[in-house]
Amino acid sequence: MYNTKSREVIYEIIKEFKKPVSASEIAKVLNSKNINIHKTTIYRTLEKLLEMELINKVSSVSGVIFYELVNENHIHIECNSCNLVACVNDQEIEKKLYEIEALVKLKGFKINHDDFNFQGKCKACF
Repeated sequence: MYNTKSREVIYEIIKEFKKPVSASEIAKVLNSKNINIHKTTIYRTLEKLLEMELINKVSSVSGVIFYELVNENHIHIECNSCNLVACVNDQEIEKKLYEIEALVKLKGFKINHDDFNFQGKCKACF
């Protein structure tokens, strides 16, 4: 697949984050690095990375869309007060998620994308 400079730069920014990142956060990082990529190009690039299955889209209750690298099953937690979105990676949780996926398959359903989200308040907000 043909790679553009903007695709490489945006993909690297997403890789650097340890949590899901929004398009506006990507724009701020680009700005801080004096890289001039138009907002429309950022969104088109994110859509292309989604098509290439290099990143996932994470929807939030606040309406903000976040992006992260494609990786193993995990759970997203979202604060309803400050809109923080974070990932919980844990071997025990991953094991349970695989068990759930196997049970769903037994019911004759193929999962294309799993996205487990929990909402509440983060430690800083309660």
